[in-house]
Amino acid sequence: QLIRYMRWRRVFGQLKDSILVHMQHLWEENYSNLEYETNLCTMLSPSLRTALMTHVFGPVLLQAPFLCWMHRTAIKELCYFATTKIMESGDVIFAEGEIMDTLFCLTAGRVRFRQTKRPSAHQHMLTSPTQDQEMMRCLLGTGNDMAGAQKLTSA
Repeated sequence: QLIRYMRWRRVFGQLKDSILVHMQHLWEENYSNLEYETNLCTMLSPSLRTALMTHVFGPVLLQAPFLCWMHRTAIKELCYFATTKIMESGDVIFAEGEIMDTLFCLTAGRVRFRQTKRPSAHQHMLTSPTQDQEMMRCLLGTGNDMAGAQKLTSA
């Protein structure tokens, strides 16, 4: 179906290859399981969701040096909002001056800081010549629900 779509949209060359590599990585990394996890979390009670997300994301957050001051109870509450997202090399995470309500923890890959045309604007981009980046993402603040979140591993 993907090949048929790319033929229909006349996607060829490097772009086609990049899309195929990205989709292959998602399939190999059980993307359907991550999508299922998001749906599952919407059906769980808040306490079960917190327990599951603490099991999944707690170890990453507990090892984050910038969160070492937080009590374990606060980490558990942060885990409630955590999701996983796979990003491709070159994707912009955020730009300087952008107001964010999301905290990102890179779990694989690397980030490059790049200055854009405006001297005061910096973009924070994922960079990896070989594979997608995996990040854990926590939505911060009130009223955020994982059901509406995208798949990113950040906290």
